[in-house]
Amino acid sequence: MIEHLLVFAEREVADAVADGLDRHAYTVRVLRETLSGEDDADGAQWLVHVVDERDLPAVDADAERQRLSDLARDNDGWYDDDDEADGQAAVAPNASPAG
Repeated sequence: MIEHLLVFAEREVADAVADGLDRHAYTVRVLRETLSGEDDADGAQWLVHVVDERDLPAVDADAERQRLSDLARDNDGWYDDDDEADGQAAVAPNASPAG
């Protein structure tokens, strides 16, 4: 299992990216993360948490990571690769599911 985290400033973009992902290959959730010290809607990031349950060879997992990174960048977001060394992106503890 590999987790990916794509980050966007706008909920509509995060929802559109999530809707475009193959639900047969992934489990996808859109989460809202309030930035530290912010308490209004402008101080939030929208996260697309992607779980890939497939047992991919390392080269394919790297290609998938790059594809999702490109997808985030092409939609004015970014791929959170803080934990890239172990192949998993961590979901922020203060993230809440978008509702």
